[in-house]
Amino acid sequence: MKRSLAVLAVLLVMLFSYAKASRQVTAPQVPQHPMSAMTDNHNAVVKARPHHRKSTATKHSRLRVLDPETIYKRDVRFVVKVRIFRKITIPVTHQVKYSDMHSWGSGSIVRCKKYGYCVLTAFHVVSDSSMTFFAETNDGAPDQLLEVVYGTTTYDNAVLRFADPHYVPKHVAVLGSSAALVPGDPIYAIGSPVYSDFHFSVGRLYTKVGDPGPFAPWLYNGKVMFINTVIFHGYSGGPLLNKYGQVVGIADGYYKDPEEPSAMYVGVPIDEIKKIQKILK
Repeated sequence: MKRSLAVLAVLLVMLFSYAKASRQVTAPQVPQHPMSAMTDNHNAVVKARPHHRKSTATKHSRLRVLDPETIYKRDVRFVVKVRIFRKITIPVTHQVKYSDMHSWGSGSIVRCKKYGYCVLTAFHVVSDSSMTFFAETNDGAPDQLLEVVYGTTTYDNAVLRFADPHYVPKHVAVLGSSAALVPGDPIYAIGSPVYSDFHFSVGRLYTKVGDPGPFAPWLYNGKVMFINTVIFHGYSGGPLLNKYGQVVGIADGYYKDPEEPSAMYVGVPIDEIKKIQKILK
């Protein structure tokens, strides 16, 4: 009897130990489907990635209208005085000298293909091939020798490259669109008149570019900017700027209608220049 009870006690202990061990066993891990793992990882990446909204703003809506003082202080830095000298070679020694400044005009430093940087000006400023041209810049650098790349009387414009291929200007003009102008838009001009520092003129566009109305429709086939922005002698070739400070034309001269009491000033639209000067960027 005692032996039977001992055996029963041993069996109860074994049964209790087995039941306790069964409760401690964790359930086996179910293998995860590969696609399920990829989906979870992708969701984690998506949640961590910042959300960027695609901008629907147009190019012009991102531009900021500037006041005249800001435009002058910012844009005068890329305007140059085109100084014109007569080259003189001394006989026997063949030493090269230059006469006193013969005349001058204005221009803008622009980006151009092949040469990197160029000066855009009016052709009538540099039309005399017997002359030598220098750019007096606003960045404190010595005067830079210029060489005419291409000039034409068609829309009176010319591009000159810097003779020094290593010259890098500190400031470069941004070209805008003359087609976007409407009558009444402000037009600003920067130039260097009569042996002086740069001046700044404020005015407006008279007629839509390409539609001169009664004002000299024959001039540049009507694709001309008639403005009341004053262009002094020495402004020729200098930039005409829109309200964003972009170059939308170059100063060309003035037009006097015999029937009108005052003259209007003429600019060459930048869009027409870009069609001719393919090297402009």
